[in-house]
Amino acid sequence: GLQAQFDKALILAGIHQALEEGLMPVSINTSARNIASADFWRGISQMLRDNFSPEEIDGQITFEVLEDDLANNPCREVLLAMKKEIKCHFAIDDFYHDRARHIKDNDGIDSHDWTRLENLKGIIDYVKIDGETVEAALNRQDRFDLEGLVNRIKTVVPQAHIILERIKDADQAHALSHVADAVQGLHLTKNRADFQRDLVDAKHNFPPRPIEAKLF
Repeated sequence: GLQAQFDKALILAGIHQALEEGLMPVSINTSARNIASADFWRGISQMLRDNFSPEEIDGQITFEVLEDDLANNPCREVLLAMKKEIKCHFAIDDFYHDRARHIKDNDGIDSHDWTRLENLKGIIDYVKIDGETVEAALNRQDRFDLEGLVNRIKTVVPQAHIILERIKDADQAHALSHVADAVQGLHLTKNRADFQRDLVDAKHNFPPRPIEAKLF
């Protein structure tokens, strides 16, 4: 019963920290079950207006919806009003996260994430592809059709931006740049200017040299 209160505290603290450290815009995870709670989002809207100026938050916040719930009954009117009022964005995190399990079980069931995507149509601005699915698209022996997945996503949410999780370096980012708008990864810690230069190098060196090849 306290999950919603914890989420509100996390959102408030996260935005305060991002503003203090000059890290805006900010993206904050929230439980998908909150998507069905109109009272939760009305409370969030009021909390944001009470604690921050429009200049600080308008267009600066993205709420990432986790995969722990299918968001079967999203409070669409409230979420759309919130997007209009404070220009916030919404993202589906870890999309296609259950792909590997269904393949392992050989159950013939497609990802349940399609239900989430359909139910949040018109609300979702970003779709973040699960890291395991991204890695499968880079597998040379048994390559997953990531472009086909993205094309299917675009038929549901054509305006959504595609983000690839668990990208390890600029070479991987360039290799999949034709299907993505942005990349994310634990090891991509350089500032954006440095990473842009890495992408230029990756483009000129594509395909990348084998790891075992060394220059002396």
